[in-house]
Amino acid sequence: ARLQLFRDDRPVFTTRVVVGETDKQTPELQSTINDVLLNPPWNIPRSIAQKEILPKLAADPGYLASHHMRFRSNGAIQQEAGPYSSLGRLKFEMDDRYDVYLHDTPTKSLFQSAARMMSHGCVRVENPRTLAVMLLGQSVESIDKGIASGHTSRRVLPAPMPVFIVYQTAYVESDGSIQFRGDPYDRDEEIWRYLTRAQQLPIAQDSPVGQRKG
Repeated sequence: ARLQLFRDDRPVFTTRVVVGETDKQTPELQSTINDVLLNPPWNIPRSIAQKEILPKLAADPGYLASHHMRFRSNGAIQQEAGPYSSLGRLKFEMDDRYDVYLHDTPTKSLFQSAARMMSHGCVRVENPRTLAVMLLGQSVESIDKGIASGHTSRRVLPAPMPVFIVYQTAYVESDGSIQFRGDPYDRDEEIWRYLTRAQQLPIAQDSPVGQRKG
């Protein structure tokens, strides 16, 4: 799994990413990035809180405090911003119905794995600082200064950046080479069935001129 940034139809930046587990698949979607959040808190989705956080809290009353989490006034659980945050230091906010976005991670070792399906569905970026610099058009020093402040802040992109999340087990590289990958989400069979069914459908043909039925 990888992220590529294109300029003038050419890839100018490539980095590895971690995507959703097989039972928490990252969806294919089209969206835009409009801003970058520095030192983002993590507003934990209710489904994750119910399935993962609350059972751990029941077993260990100090779980929230030890993981820098707290209950908000609306009953939701939030993890504070910081180096320990599951979102890392940078969040690339996207507007989509899946609540999927790109973000940093404190667990850098995950990017060394060949199979990187390890998230709840969001996309973890190996080199988020470089991506932020290229999207914002700001210096590394400016980004680092904002992170070092420890305060949550939002920086708006000069122009919205289109994002396409696609799942491909066969594709053509920019150099023309054909690449093949595994099918961890088991989507190829469904695509193959669709293509096979489409090939079997009758093709409508126009009658020759002068023989059209009235």
